[in-house]
This record gives sequence, structure tokens and C-alpha cells, in this order.
Amino acid sequence: MMLRSASVHKRACGQRGMVLLEILVALVILAVTGSAVIRLAAQQLTMLGQLKATLYAGWVADNQLVQLHLAPGPHARQWVQGQSLMGGSSWRWRYRYTDSDVRGTDALEIEVSRPGEQGSLVSLTTLVARP
Repeated sequence: MMLRSASVHKRACGQRGMVLLEILVALVILAVTGSAVIRLAAQQLTMLGQLKATLYAGWVADNQLVQLHLAPGPHARQWVQGQSLMGGSSWRWRYRYTDSDVRGTDALEIEVSRPGEQGSLVSLTTLVARP
């Protein structure tokens, strides 16, 4: 009987420990928050990789544009393809000239992608003077 009155006395004085249920709820909240933080970090890393690939592909397209301006030749109407190295990776590029609405110019289309992948990461179109 004495033990019971002592525990009732502690609760009445405001001294109370955490109940097992409260601890479990706190652990669930921490687990959910932790998994959300890990998922967010993984998404950020994925987006960083995609941004890096798009940046390198843009540089490859810019390099091809500069090379075509520095060494002008006949404007090929069919796709001309090649590969370049950028950022330690191989990139597939292709370009072609098409008619434009502006008199005396052709539209130059350059597309860059990773080898073996469908679709392009970067597509660049600009007007160039006809030879």
C-alpha cells in the first residue's frame, strides 16, 4: 500500500516520466522526418547530375557551332554526325542545315545526346549566311 501512495504522490507533484506510447510516437516522427530528408538529398543529387549533363551537352553544341563558323563548308541538308569528349564523357552530336524564312540564310540545327540514348539533351538552332 505504501508503494502505491508514493507513485500517486509523485504524479500529484508534477513529476512524471515519459510514457512508452509517447516515446514510440516521437520515434515514428523522427523516422518519417529522417526518411524525407534522405529522399530529398537523393533527389538533389539526381538533379545535380542531370544539370551537369545538360551543361556539358550545351558546351558540346557551342563547340560544334564555333567549329562550323571557323571552317565554313557546303551546307549539308542531311544530318552530319560525330562524337566529342567533354567532362570525361563521350557525347554524340549531329547537325544539319535547313531552309529558313529569312532570305539569304539557312537554319543550322545542332543536337547533342549521350551515345546510345534516344532523344537529345540539348538542341540549338541558329541562322547562318548562305555561302
